[in-house]
Parts: sequence; C-alpha cells; structure tokens
Amino acid sequence: MFVEQIIYMPEPKTWWEIWLSPAVTVVGLGVTWYLTTKTIKKEVEHKKVNIALDKLVDVPSELLHLFESMGKKTKEKDTKDYTEDFMKLVVKIFTYGKEDAIKIAASMQEYNYLNSEQESFSPYIVMAYYILLICQIKYDLTGIEINPEYWYKIKLKDYEKVRLDLKDATNKIVKDLNLNKFLKVK
Repeated sequence: MFVEQIIYMPEPKTWWEIWLSPAVTVVGLGVTWYLTTKTIKKEVEHKKVNIALDKLVDVPSELLHLFESMGKKTKEKDTKDYTEDFMKLVVKIFTYGKEDAIKIAASMQEYNYLNSEQESFSPYIVMAYYILLICQIKYDLTGIEINPEYWYKIKLKDYEKVRLDLKDATNKIVKDLNLNKFLKVK
C-alpha cells in the first residue's frame, strides 16, 4: 500500500491548469518591471531638478546684494567687479535655471550690451530686469508668486514718483518675454 501511494499519480490536469500559474507569474513580473522602471525614471528626473534647484538657492539673495551694492558704488569695487560678479550669477542661472529665468537674464544682458553707452539707457529697465529675475527664480525655487511691486514699495522711498516708469518698464519686459502674469505690476 505504501508503494502504491508513492507510485500513485493524480489525474492529468487540463492544459489551462498547467499554464495558469506560470502565466500569472510572468504577467506579475512584467507589471512589476514596468512600474519599477517608471518609478526609477521619475526619481531620476526628480533628482535632476533638485540638483539644479540646490545650485540656485542663493542666487536671488546674491542678485539683490549685487543690485543694492551697485547703488552704493565704492572705490574698492568698480564696474568691472560688478560685471564679473553678475556674469558668475548669469552662468549659474544659465546652467541650472529654468527657461523663464534664462530668458530674463539673456534679455537683460542684451539690453545692457546694446544700451549701456546710449542715452536711451534707463535705470528703471535695469531695475525691472533685476527684480523680475529675482522674483522668477524665487518662483522656480519655492512656487511662491511675488509681484515685483512689493520690492519697489519696500526699497524705494520715492516709489510713488517713479511708479509709472517702473510699471511701464516691468510690464513691457513681462509682455516682450511672455512671462507669467503674476510678474505684471498692476
């Protein structure tokens, strides 16, 4: 009887009973592979964005300090030094910044190159470029929308006198570069 139990074979299974278990395993493996690949790709993209944003964290404050120090020129720091400092920031922005920040920096440089020696050079346009660039990078880093007018109100004693000039300069840049609407001065 013991020998009979060892030799005893169950009835043969039908074809679908034989293939069902391996088929489920293969489908499960395929789904797992697909989802893992998708998750890894998302994680890699997320890491790339984080690396770029980490490099830009200090740029808004560096731009503000540079802009404010330009207004208080000292003998130790001449225009060449300001240009070098600004170009270092532009390199960072171009390397790690998002498209709108790069558009603002490129347009600002173009304006500076074309108008720095001209009578048509406007300090309001330069100020608007700086502040728009800072607001855009802050938005890229934090997602917080800050209108440039807040900075104008905080820093300019005579803002009401120059409000229209700054509004026109800022809004013209926003329109020309097709920037986010939150950057428009109302």
